[in-house]
Amino acid sequence: MYIGVQALRPLDIRKFSAKHARKHKDLGFQAIEARFLNPENITFDDLKKLKEILDSHDLKTGQINGAYNDLVLDSEELRKIGIKTFGLLCQFGRFLETDTVYVRPGSLSPDGSWFAHEKNRNVEIENRLIQSLKEVCRQAESFGVNLALEGHMLSPLYSPKQIKRVIESVGSSVLGFNMDPVNFIGTLEEAFDPTSVVNELFDELGPYIVGAHFKDYKIDNKLVFHVEETVLGSGLMDQVTYLKRFNEICSDKFLLIEHLDDIEVPDAKKYLDKIALELNIKWENSEGA
Repeated sequence: MYIGVQALRPLDIRKFSAKHARKHKDLGFQAIEARFLNPENITFDDLKKLKEILDSHDLKTGQINGAYNDLVLDSEELRKIGIKTFGLLCQFGRFLETDTVYVRPGSLSPDGSWFAHEKNRNVEIENRLIQSLKEVCRQAESFGVNLALEGHMLSPLYSPKQIKRVIESVGSSVLGFNMDPVNFIGTLEEAFDPTSVVNELFDELGPYIVGAHFKDYKIDNKLVFHVEETVLGSGLMDQVTYLKRFNEICSDKFLLIEHLDDIEVPDAKKYLDKIALELNIKWENSEGA
């Protein structure tokens, strides 16, 4: 299994340097997440430079992420532009030999792709997402890359059974699922019993899982139920069960630590190293991990 991180790199991936690569290696990472905030502005020389730095430091591109119009937008014109932009990410993925290209379902919320909207769970929106994913998958198939689709309880992909239905409706061999159980903590019962959430996701979606994001959460002391992300290892998520089950079916795949500041990454990595050691899991190509 390979371990990477969504940090230790500049927001503009074109500024990724040998210094950033060494930070990854010094902490025992084998992979980066390459995020493209403006895919239309990326040139072949930008990709070539990034690939040379990664290759010279024996680092892999665990996942490509990028900005594009949401796949469920009401505007057909904007949705089509988003699908076209996503095609650029597939091209980048082929050149960088990435393991997966990340797919977010988006939202109808004007406030952002991961925010709630009253229509996000409508059948019409699910069907629109399926159609968009079919078009996205055709591009991925043409470039020979695999996709990692993520869900969230606030998004149009909101439960393990429903996500399975969507993936099977799309019917493409390149479309897989990106595990992130924190995204599916929706009730107080689930918050205090995350193991059940982890197991349900693996039980329903195991054959489709192709990658994983690792993060953590806590319950805020507010007068309504409120879940907030927190530093990996300091919260309630059952990381032991999560890592164990991911390794059972994805021992050759990539996991990425996400949503941390650079200064928080070393402790998070040590925390996962400790769990991996207890589970007799070894990171690929990692010395001393």
